[in-house]
Amino acid sequence: MCTRGHLDLSPQAFARIAPLEKGIVPITWRVISPELGRNVAYHVKEGSNRWWTAIQVRYHRNPLVKLEYRNAAGQWLPLVRQDYNYFVGRDMGPGPYTLRVTDAYGNVITDSGIVLGDGVETPGQSQFPPGP
Repeated sequence: MCTRGHLDLSPQAFARIAPLEKGIVPITWRVISPELGRNVAYHVKEGSNRWWTAIQVRYHRNPLVKLEYRNAAGQWLPLVRQDYNYFVGRDMGPGPYTLRVTDAYGNVITDSGIVLGDGVETPGQSQFPPGP
């Protein structure tokens, strides 16, 4: 893991920019918002259950900042992002879930019917618009 604002590149990618022994070099980079040709999807991590649930949002065209689920009382509760790219919730119940995901530009997607199951992937109903 690297410092905020830095990119952690593979040795092969770094070697295309500078000699490996340099370690850290100044570069300019920007986030792109590619057309993916598909909607987002929600992947439930193997081992998830009603008490510990890990969900990965896949095929999103923009960086994500937040994933929330709606509990039985209708409240939106945050899932905690992990460094292994899943969002984890506690005591979410047996599902199916309604999820709300927010991208870095403030766009929001809400999807329902997200199924709890070992390694199950549920397609979403939309995709984020392109970033600025």
